[in-house]
Amino acid sequence: MRIYGFFRFGPLEAAYIRARLYLPKLGIDRHAEFLIDTGATRTTISDRDALWLGIDYRRLQKTNASMGIGGSVASYVIKDVTLFFATEVGELFE
Repeated sequence: MRIYGFFRFGPLEAAYIRARLYLPKLGIDRHAEFLIDTGATRTTISDRDALWLGIDYRRLQKTNASMGIGGSVASYVIKDVTLFFATEVGELFE
């Protein structure tokens, strides 16, 4: 089985993958694009993408701030979320 990604060129040139984000607790079932970061220890969603997806961070559990090159940001945990990926034959893989 293969899950295909794609490259986006420009200021944030990187590899991406499309996935379906299923979060029934918050009533969310939408497709999104995720940047592939093979060195990351967590999957993160920016505040802009969370807003676009309809995620209300006030309903999430706050956790320790995340640190990055640009400094620290408030972080929240999304529990009981499922990501589905399309395979080469079009099936969704959980």
